[in-house]
Amino acid sequence: MATVPPPWVEYTWDGVDGYLWQGALFISKDYTPETGVAHAWFAPPGGRAAVPAMVQGDPGLPITIRNTTVTELDWDDAAAASVAFTLITPGTGTVQPVYDIVFTLHVGRRGYVVVQLPQRRRPRRNGDGRVLPDVHGNRQQWWAWDYLDPTEDWWAYWPASISSTTSSDGAVRTLCPVSVPAQPFDWRPEAFATCILTGTGPDCSVDLMARVSNATSGDIVSRKVGLALTTPRDLTMIPGPAAGAATTLGKIAANAGPTTIYLRAERQTGADSFSTSASTTSFYVKAVPLP
Repeated sequence: MATVPPPWVEYTWDGVDGYLWQGALFISKDYTPETGVAHAWFAPPGGRAAVPAMVQGDPGLPITIRNTTVTELDWDDAAAASVAFTLITPGTGTVQPVYDIVFTLHVGRRGYVVVQLPQRRRPRRNGDGRVLPDVHGNRQQWWAWDYLDPTEDWWAYWPASISSTTSSDGAVRTLCPVSVPAQPFDWRPEAFATCILTGTGPDCSVDLMARVSNATSGDIVSRKVGLALTTPRDLTMIPGPAAGAATTLGKIAANAGPTTIYLRAERQTGADSFSTSASTTSFYVKAVPLP
């Protein structure tokens, strides 16, 4: 009989040659008679037994992912991000297991949208996180930024409707108002408009203008000077205070409002009257930040 190393020794039992293994039998304390199962390890003296759960087996087959789903959470949601695997079809020694996976993830916080307005230079930031005008010589440069929805035109406002007027409506009349909500910064309205005026005679000239807060006496922040209505006149109004106007003209304080801007047609000279049509009139207002 061949010689073998310990703990195996050659041994003959009842006339049959074999090997005798000498070692220790260890039974875990986790065993109770109620379970009907005992865990036992056989180890040679001074050695250790291999626990089956710790023995490396043959490589298994990779999984197949059937469906992948992403569930979005708000960026500030307190719930934890997670990945969940759902077994659809168990695998075998020759068939890959099939799983569905669900990712639960937080969306990113909205970033900054930078809105650039005309003639901007050397921007600076105020306490709200907005970068506002710096004056350099005779030029102003304006920037504004905030957490904004890029689908929203946050600084432009226009009327819900515009009224048509007739020659019997008087020398001055309001064509439409625009309401601008309170802004978190000091601002001034920039008003733009177009309107076709038709006179009852040539003895009539009419200015198109935008007044702030009061339809008859409010600051005029935009104006188009009209000519005698010898023919229908197409007036296009652009913003800008009159020369020498105070720097406070049309200024609206932060968080004040809402503020109403009125589009007005006001006769300046003559005795004839005029009419306007809603279909040929437009008006919108920008809320422009001030330093």
